Amino acid sequence: MRVLLLEFASCTGTRPSLLPEGFAMLRLLAREFEEAGFLPLSLLHRSLRWLAPLLPGRVEEGSLPPPLHPRPDAVLLLAPPRELVELTGWLERRGVKVLGTGEEGTRLAGDKWLSYLRLKGEVRMPPSRLSPPPGGRWVVKPRWGAGGEGVRRGRKGGRGEFFQRFVEGTPASCCLLAGEEVRVLSLNRQLIRWEGGWARYLGSRVPLELPPSPSREVELMASRAAGLLKARGLCGADLVVGRRPYLLELNPRLTTSFLALERILKGNLAEMLVEGERKGGLRGKAEVRILRAPPLPPERALRAGEREGVLAPPLPAGGEHRMVVVGWGRGWEEVRGRMEEARGEVWSLA
Repeated sequence: MRVLLLEFASCTGTRPSLLPEGFAMLRLLAREFEEAGFLPLSLLHRSLRWLAPLLPGRVEEGSLPPPLHPRPDAVLLLAPPRELVELTGWLERRGVKVLGTGEEGTRLAGDKWLSYLRLKGEVRMPPSRLSPPPGGRWVVKPRWGAGGEGVRRGRKGGRGEFFQRFVEGTPASCCLLAGEEVRVLSLNRQLIRWEGGWARYLGSRVPLELPPSPSREVELMASRAAGLLKARGLCGADLVVGRRPYLLELNPRLTTSFLALERILKGNLAEMLVEGERKGGLRGKAEVRILRAPPLPPERALRAGEREGVLAPPLPAGGEHRMVVVGWGRGWEEVRGRMEEARGEVWSLA
């Protein structure tokens, strides 16, 4: 089975702020598909072809629309919401199998305001509105946002944005496998820092351990949202867990938390995706982090990427270089030790 893997930032050389996470997810998928016995084909923009040695399987020069000759048996897409809708529709109209959410689902989930209207009254969500709120604590969010970009506290918005009531609690997410039934693969702790009122996503820890009752409620909410928004394949739900859990949004595609999940999941994500069946539980703990990194020439960056625990070597990401590292183990001390070792090895190459 020949599977074309298209991650938007890696394929097009645009959206550099999303490149480190995007390349890390592309690399994860290429490895998982190859280990499962499939033939992965990854697309890299010509300016990023130096990264090809880090990708299992075949690598070709990226372009949009993606090459379909020879025709792949399936395509897996990772892209910002608007581009995900466009690419999914383009492929489906040509009869190409998409391993993930269809065009209707990507549109429903991609537009956060449209998602709110669809889920309102079905899943507990913070009150949201299009017009500026008169008072209280609110979060301004782009309707078609990705990677937490543009999310901030306040009551002043612009075109293409909406307002969501701020809810106190622990930032959380769920990794999901959605099909006829929705299966929860993990419950995660999201690492988010507010800097000058702006949200910055730093990474995720897997698993987030909650008492049985709220844990089950979170899983039911995430599963219900995925079903109502017609999600398929590997996807994620963002929540906040306080006195009561609230769903914030659904991402109809692979999310960064899967980078940590893969390290402790008893099963292969590619097999689960193709077969639509969860296999195995979790063993231990894992954490993925997006960290500031030194700018390195390509040959040193490749050496950094070969280090254990380095998922994406230092890459330009909107004004600075960032890398993606993962740690795993039986306890959090071992996890942190592995991440720090990976980070230190990269900085030693500077």
